[in-house]
Amino acid sequence: MNIWMQAGIGILSNLLGGINQQSHLKLFQEMQQKNLAQLQQTFMPSGEELEKTLYPVLDLEKEFSYPEKETQKFQKMQIADLNLKETLARDLHDNISKMKENFFKENHYEAKTNQKGETELALNEKGKPIIKQGGEEIPQKVARLKYEDLLKKDIFQEQQIEKENFLKQERQNIIVFLETNKNNLKDPSIQNELQKMVILTQKKAQKLKRAQETESAGVDLPSEEMKEFLKEKAEDIYKLEDEQILKQVNSKEGQVLKEYQEKLAKALTQRKEKLQVNILEEKLLKKPQFSAKGDLSDLLPPYLSDILAQMEIYYI
Repeated sequence: MNIWMQAGIGILSNLLGGINQQSHLKLFQEMQQKNLAQLQQTFMPSGEELEKTLYPVLDLEKEFSYPEKETQKFQKMQIADLNLKETLARDLHDNISKMKENFFKENHYEAKTNQKGETELALNEKGKPIIKQGGEEIPQKVARLKYEDLLKKDIFQEQQIEKENFLKQERQNIIVFLETNKNNLKDPSIQNELQKMVILTQKKAQKLKRAQETESAGVDLPSEEMKEFLKEKAEDIYKLEDEQILKQVNSKEGQVLKEYQEKLAKALTQRKEKLQVNILEEKLLKKPQFSAKGDLSDLLPPYLSDILAQMEIYYI
């Protein structure tokens, strides 16, 4: 579900996982461009004939001037903020790597030979490696790397299940709300409550995502001291990210883009309300088959129906 991506790009996990900076930046830019174009793409059909037959006369391109200058400045601000976060995350990665390297110059995990004649780590009663003094030798390092690889695979699977359960529960909560209030979804007060639910889901998703990132990044660290260092520095990066988002939203460019999107959404909603051919509209939107009567894009403002679509909630 794309709602998980709305919780953040994942600076920490991507960098510690070795993602290429250019591909990360490309992903970031693509997400921004997609968000800016989403409202128009939702309602604009292809083909001049459909434009003439189905839609009333309303030239949005002439009525609304796209704030290209502000968009470019806004994107430059976002890219600069992203570069700063990446620099801090890379510094953290380098520090953690150095700490880990120094640890195994002075210590090693106890290893043993299994029945197949292979070297593997000897684990204590809690399933944890046994730390011994003395620098790590090659057979011990090979055994450790295999062990760490298994740890990373296990934590990935556990986190995937945790994420899926979270999204499933949040989706169900919203569906129950929609069903309960299906006859009043055009009521502004109901829409306001729904918006609060969506925002809360996004906040909880962000909190879980960040916790998983930190846990995953520190799963192979040999000491609690290193894990605490990682957690502290990661929280600093996340705090900076929150401050940057607030700065972007409150910037002059951010306000111009917000106003533009609000006006465009209102115009598109008015334009859509004039449509009478719901069957053809279903084909244009390429949604699963459903009764047009319960189409959430007919009942809710675009900013709400679009977010619900990201959670694969299209109708009631």
